[in-house]
Amino acid sequence: MTKQLISHLVRCYQELLLLERREQRSFFYIALSLTMLFFSYPMVRSTVTAIFLENFGAKNSPYVWVYSVVALSLIISLYDRWQKRVGIHRLYLFTALATFCIMSLAVAMIIHGHPIFSYLLFVVKEIYIVLLVHSALAFFNASVSEERAKMLYGPLGAIGSIGGILGGLTTSFLTSHISTHYILLLGAGLILVTGFIFSQSSNTDHLPAEKNGGFKTKKISQSPLGAIRGVSKYIFWIAVLVSLSQFSVGLAHFKFNLLLEQLVPNTINKTYYLGLLFSSINLFTLVVQFIVTPIAFKLFQNRTIHLALPAILIILAWGGFIVGGGLLLPVAITFITFKGVDYSIFASAKEILYFPLNKAQRYGAKYVVDMIIYRVAKGIIYFVLIFFQSPPVINLLLFCSLLLWPIAVLMLFNAKPQTTPAKMHPVPLSADN
Repeated sequence: MTKQLISHLVRCYQELLLLERREQRSFFYIALSLTMLFFSYPMVRSTVTAIFLENFGAKNSPYVWVYSVVALSLIISLYDRWQKRVGIHRLYLFTALATFCIMSLAVAMIIHGHPIFSYLLFVVKEIYIVLLVHSALAFFNASVSEERAKMLYGPLGAIGSIGGILGGLTTSFLTSHISTHYILLLGAGLILVTGFIFSQSSNTDHLPAEKNGGFKTKKISQSPLGAIRGVSKYIFWIAVLVSLSQFSVGLAHFKFNLLLEQLVPNTINKTYYLGLLFSSINLFTLVVQFIVTPIAFKLFQNRTIHLALPAILIILAWGGFIVGGGLLLPVAITFITFKGVDYSIFASAKEILYFPLNKAQRYGAKYVVDMIIYRVAKGIIYFVLIFFQSPPVINLLLFCSLLLWPIAVLMLFNAKPQTTPAKMHPVPLSADN
């Protein structure tokens, strides 16, 4: 295992040396901007969550989650149009600047007795990270060849996780020195800095039309729905699988928020605890993605991995939410595992599900599932949580989702089109929380 890791690192270094000087420059600034972006994200995420829970409580969090999903979907639908007009670098910088200004204004209004701006903070927090990470990765994909991009995804993923680990620890450390509001402003300032760093990744704002990376990075003559017409049953079950995973993660997240609000007093203590939590999620993701995932895919088929994941999560959910449901640590560990699995091995296993498809089908499937169904599923479970918030009902919904998960896996692989298996490449970064 150690030899394989060293060999992979050597190959990555060799790929970097093979890049043209312009490509090396782009990679350096993209990696630096992503490092700072993921370093600052725990500062923003921990403080915004703590402020919202302190002002409105966990029971109102499903409302703001629904607002965030709707707002993000709307912004994404417009983002490609804006990018074609102003270029990816200017749009990234504008997004970073707008995020900084809106967060600063919202913090000022909250300090002056207008807690309703906690909703605005939360929605902006959900939107900016998706837009900036996807913009940086889209430009990276357009800057180097596909094969080199796949080789360098691993280092970029490690950079993101390490940045998140250090950012979470820094957030917790700062809670003993400055207030939650100032930690948030520091994080917002670092977001703005990433805009200036990313602008150095290229001397031109506009890539060729076929490479002008965005949320729709490939030019396909067919519509996404038209592209998957022949494999619609297979795509349907991928969508069901992704939906059930998001139902499970969303329910675990809500259960954790309820307990955090009850057991951790005041905003600064919540910020401290959330900083450690998000560091733990990033550390778990890093370990699973770069140690557990390669071993699992070497020893087991993708079908076996997909069947094992819900079984493992059911055991963890029983121990964390039923046996230890009144204690913060067991619930936190369970939530960390759910989130980390979703970011790491499940994300990689899901990507392999697209390999039996041709290029057009893969584009259509990823657009429908990753861009639409993923967010619709989040919106559905958050909407349901507005009306059903009692712990027994949440537990029932969670275990129903987990028990339906392996059934969806069996149906999915029964509908799988026959093709030559493709080689797996590491999944880079996750922008969604």
